[in-house]
Amino acid sequence: MKKKYSKITFLALAFLAVGLIACFLYKGFLPGKALTLENHNISENNDFFRVRAEYPQFPRASRDFNDKIKELVTGKIAEFKKSSNEYWQARRETASPGETVPTAPEVPFDFIAHWEHDRLDEKYISVVLKIYYFSGGAHGNEEIHTFNYDLKNRREIGIMDFIGSEENLRAISNLAKTQLAASLESMGWRSTSDTWSMLDEGAAPTLENYKDFTFNQDVLTVYFQKYQVAAGAAGSQQAFFYKDNLEAEGINLNWPK
Repeated sequence: MKKKYSKITFLALAFLAVGLIACFLYKGFLPGKALTLENHNISENNDFFRVRAEYPQFPRASRDFNDKIKELVTGKIAEFKKSSNEYWQARRETASPGETVPTAPEVPFDFIAHWEHDRLDEKYISVVLKIYYFSGGAHGNEEIHTFNYDLKNRREIGIMDFIGSEENLRAISNLAKTQLAASLESMGWRSTSDTWSMLDEGAAPTLENYKDFTFNQDVLTVYFQKYQVAAGAAGSQQAFFYKDNLEAEGINLNWPK
């Protein structure tokens, strides 16, 4: 009987070990290659706030790169709490005579952050962090932040490192406008001067407009923030650029290998 229990205990521990390893080992787009990472979670639940956030840390990347990710998340949580408190305090102070406003909202204010990877391997890190929060008012908000890193050279990758030239940036901008216009029309947005003015400005060939991107071996994805290229109801938008299609049009980027 003791041997039977010992065997069961051993198997349980083995499965637990495999699960823990799987939690910290993410496969990239190169078969057989892996990158060790730490997935950090922040959770807070009370009458006022409900925070559920996760963000990655990469032991092989620089401290500055990891701190940039961590400080973005913790900073956004602090901003969210401050604005939520200010909103609720203002609501209590401006209550109508006879109106009773409780000390906390009926439903806690939400903050959610999660991340996804486009490429994770022994050469490159390319991840997107998506944030949603509601701190009072008519609706919530969303933000997108991306992080790209060259592990071999221990440096961040910016959009111009990837695109390579102003000429390529203008070409990518023209393609993005075409994609975004089709996307917005498919969502039911009508062609008006205001609609296309926002799109023209938000997708213009500037470094600021194209700073949020991720990549893998085949696709460059550019993220446009909520309100950047369309009214808030459209939410955030994305444009996808396939390596083969770009090269067929004579647009050659500095594609990381």
